[in-house]
Amino acid sequence: MPTTTTHAVSPTMGALRRTRPRLARRGLAAAPGSGGGLALALVSAMAFGLAGPLGKPLMDAGWSPATVIIGRVLVGALVLAPATLVLLRGKWQLAWSQRWPVLAYGVLAVAGAQLCYFQAVTRIPAAVALLLEYMGVVLVVLILWARTGRAPAVLTLVGMATAVAGLVLVLDLRSTGLDPVGVAWGLAAALGLATYFLVSSSVDREMPAVAVAGLGMLIGGVTLVV
Repeated sequence: MPTTTTHAVSPTMGALRRTRPRLARRGLAAAPGSGGGLALALVSAMAFGLAGPLGKPLMDAGWSPATVIIGRVLVGALVLAPATLVLLRGKWQLAWSQRWPVLAYGVLAVAGAQLCYFQAVTRIPAAVALLLEYMGVVLVVLILWARTGRAPAVLTLVGMATAVAGLVLVLDLRSTGLDPVGVAWGLAAALGLATYFLVSSSVDREMPAVAVAGLGMLIGGVTLVV
């Protein structure tokens, strides 16, 4: 992937980059090329992948998608609240200056992406909904390509083509009978995921990453309640 896309990362990964020098001095940082970043990315993907299988039984029991997400997001905000308050001590002016990207992160990336994903899960299998949402990564590459005018590396293009071809094979709308409305919700979730990467990368690097996540979850939860 070209250098133009390397900044499109989550706040968590941004925090890891910023704390690496301190960890290295303490002998805690992973050595370059050790695969630590890839391992974290895989754990993150697997954790999010559990959202559908764990949330669907609640919806089958009568919970609405919005209710499932409200609980999920507000519990996350509550867990992160102490760390958010500590990390923002003396930095509230900085947080206010970053209010628009943080607001967009909470409304579009946290609330919007998850709401669309769980709406999709009510109509199509959770695995298919997740595949559709992760097309957001392809959208990030295309958006950055259009914004910068710099074409991605050949390997990146091959990966994008492979991902899209795999999605087409999985959907196979002519024979599987997938609900088109569910597919549309899944694609809307992909837009939310793309927003997640793009907006989070635009937040000032001085903003603590955990605080961005905590504020985003609080904003997203309140948005869903409203």
